[in-house]
Amino acid sequence: MNPNRVFPPALALLGLAALAFLPATASAQVHCLGSAGEATGAYHTVACGNLSLAALPGAVALGSFAEAKELNSIAVGYSARAWGRAAVAIGGNSEAMAYGSVALGENTEATGWGAMALGSDAAAWGDEGIALGARASASASFSVAIGSGAISNREWTVSFGKPGQERQLVNVAAGTQGTDAVNLNQLNAVAATVDAAHTAASAANTTANNAQATADSALSAASNAQSTADTALSAASSAQSTADSAMSAANNAQSTADAALAAATGNGVAAANAQATADTALSAANNAQSTADTALSAASNAQATADTALGVANTALAAVGDAVGVANDYTDQQVAAGVEQANDYTDTRVAAGVTQANAYAEGRAAAALSAAQSYADAGDAATLARANGYTDGRFQAIELAFDQLQADLWDRFDRTDKRISRTGAMNSAMANMSASAAAIQRSNRIAVGVGYQDGYEALAIGFQRALSDNVTVTFGASLSGNERSVGGGVGVGW
Repeated sequence: MNPNRVFPPALALLGLAALAFLPATASAQVHCLGSAGEATGAYHTVACGNLSLAALPGAVALGSFAEAKELNSIAVGYSARAWGRAAVAIGGNSEAMAYGSVALGENTEATGWGAMALGSDAAAWGDEGIALGARASASASFSVAIGSGAISNREWTVSFGKPGQERQLVNVAAGTQGTDAVNLNQLNAVAATVDAAHTAASAANTTANNAQATADSALSAASNAQSTADTALSAASSAQSTADSAMSAANNAQSTADAALAAATGNGVAAANAQATADTALSAANNAQSTADTALSAASNAQATADTALGVANTALAAVGDAVGVANDYTDQQVAAGVEQANDYTDTRVAAGVTQANAYAEGRAAAALSAAQSYADAGDAATLARANGYTDGRFQAIELAFDQLQADLWDRFDRTDKRISRTGAMNSAMANMSASAAAIQRSNRIAVGVGYQDGYEALAIGFQRALSDNVTVTFGASLSGNERSVGGGVGVGW
């Protein structure tokens, strides 16, 4: 347990300072300036005022109906009540009801353990709550209400107003530590950073969309090229089929031409044989004519033979005519075969050209498709990588900035709480120092006051010199830890 919470040394010093101004012989109880005042403590109790009560050692009750019921409690003012140990109630109808509680001002209430209420009608009901200002209230433990009418009803919070009557916290420097408060300029800077990040992310998204559109266009072009290549391939296949059919027809025609040539050659031999037969028959006819001339009987036979020979000759002549026709047919067939061969050669060259054109078209289409796909894939990957990297970097920077800002806010609030506690203790010490010397009627007065707030103690020392009955000069100082406060004043009366 913290020994300061059992018996705060600052309040002990306050009791000793108060006793220093009492007569040296006041070792038990002191009654003054009132009727029916009661100082019942075993030692060093003070009760001044009508029906005032100082019940336990170190208690001080000043004012009519003032009650200081616990160790080292102080009640100053009409009907002031200090019922908690080391409690301080200063002001008419003020109440300090718990250990270490402080109530300063008319109708103030400090009912929580270690609570402090400063200002008329102020109330600190929560443990270690602080209410500063007229009608301020701190109902939750460890809460702080600052300003007239301020309400703090949640633990570990600081309130500067109430619903409908909020206050602005002005002249706040930019936070530098994790728990420091931040001002509007810092929040605007953060908002600007967030807006810039959002703009950058939108631009990156637009770039990605454009890249996707480019990739889609490239893919469409590649698909069209593939379709063109497929069409060219189909045309090449059809041309190849046509060329094959033409080649087959040419081969058939060549076979027919060869057969016709063989037939024509055979007919030519038959015609030659017939001509030879005709010549032989003519010779026989001549011989028969001679024989006819020689012998009449033989003439008849020769005539018959001549008739027969004539028939054979006619047959031979017919064969010769047939041979001539066959020769003409052969010539025609050879001419037709030449024409067909020429046509076949032309068709073959055309087919070869078509094949080469198809192969070239297929190669160009495949190359275009591969290039388009490679370009689209590379562009998409690079754009996506850049967009992701930029977005990740910006969001990491924003996250770090928010983390630092949160740490700065917490550090700022912690230091502010400590300064408020020290300042409150210093103000309490200055007030008690001034009150301690208020009733002394001497040319030189020195007073010491102590204060305590939320675990922090303060000491105040003051000096006053009466230069004449109408002029006084006053100096005072208060300190608590690293906090210092110095003041001075001149009083003139007439």
